[in-house]
Amino acid sequence: LFRLGRFIAYIPAPVITGFTAGIALIILVGQVDNFLGVKTPGAESTALKILGYFRSGFAPDWRVVFMGALVILTMIFWPLKWGKYLPGSLVGIVLATVVTVLTGWDIPTIGSIPRSIILDARLTPAHIPWENIPDFIAPAVSIAALGAVESLLCGAVAAKMTGIRLHANQELIAQGLGNLLIPFFGGVPATAAIARTSVGIKSGGQTRMVSIVHINRVARLNITIQKVDPEKMRARGFDIRGNCPHVEVAYLAGPLFFAATGMFNETFAHREDVHVLILSMRAVPLIDLSGLEALTGLLEKMGHKNQVLMLSGVQPGVLEMLKRAGLYGTIGEEHIFWSSEQAIVEAENRYPCPYCAVE
Repeated sequence: LFRLGRFIAYIPAPVITGFTAGIALIILVGQVDNFLGVKTPGAESTALKILGYFRSGFAPDWRVVFMGALVILTMIFWPLKWGKYLPGSLVGIVLATVVTVLTGWDIPTIGSIPRSIILDARLTPAHIPWENIPDFIAPAVSIAALGAVESLLCGAVAAKMTGIRLHANQELIAQGLGNLLIPFFGGVPATAAIARTSVGIKSGGQTRMVSIVHINRVARLNITIQKVDPEKMRARGFDIRGNCPHVEVAYLAGPLFFAATGMFNETFAHREDVHVLILSMRAVPLIDLSGLEALTGLLEKMGHKNQVLMLSGVQPGVLEMLKRAGLYGTIGEEHIFWSSEQAIVEAENRYPCPYCAVE
């Protein structure tokens, strides 16, 4: 209600990267016991837990290790083209289940699934200690703040993975309502989880069914790609000798930031027939770290194919970001122009068409 979700914009990319890497490490360490089929003593920190595996004497259950390895190998070697329709993680679980049933191995399992969403151990109005409500205010605010930060960081990571903009305030309202209601069903306060979110994304999740409720809109970055019209160029006084079939101009309109990189990458994923690509960025008011990464990726990909990337109409703020990131020098001052027409003339003069027959 206070629209605090806007503060997610002030969380820098290194914090998000560190947050994700930290969670990945914690999850990895937390699953070692399950992978080995053992139960080792707890520890006060992740580092001590890791050291404990080198100090404690335990015997791994080879059957459990086999099952874990089976799932991991299935996920690694499952063809990507099939993964769009049937995730490798799901196939691995099915295989492990089949092997367990056929062999009859007595190994740990998840257990039975609850038959009702309303558990016996749940909160009821009669059990609320109304007289102690003032004592719960500070802890409740602390838990709510922690949950909000974790959910927003998870959302930021997911936005970077998918290119879909996070509606931060909407996320907080949904989480707040959910945490108010869930105790009456037997649940505890919950947040968005980067582990399950990333698995859903990497497994090809596309619809709202991935998380039951999810209302996203792709950032409004409009990209229009056009071939060069040499007759119009000559009519406007530009000296164009050839027909420029190897040159394309992509007109970008909108901010090139984290929520738009998905569309950007998809648009320029397959441009095999172009030798010189000109990005007209006069209508791009800003670019962030994710946008710089997308631009760097495009530049590297084109470099591997001996293609040339040029920029035109770059706004001062965007140009400053390119310089700070080192992209200005990588692209080259000779490849950055005031207008797309100037870039087209330079492309025609400096990079002749490699596809045209030499007369």
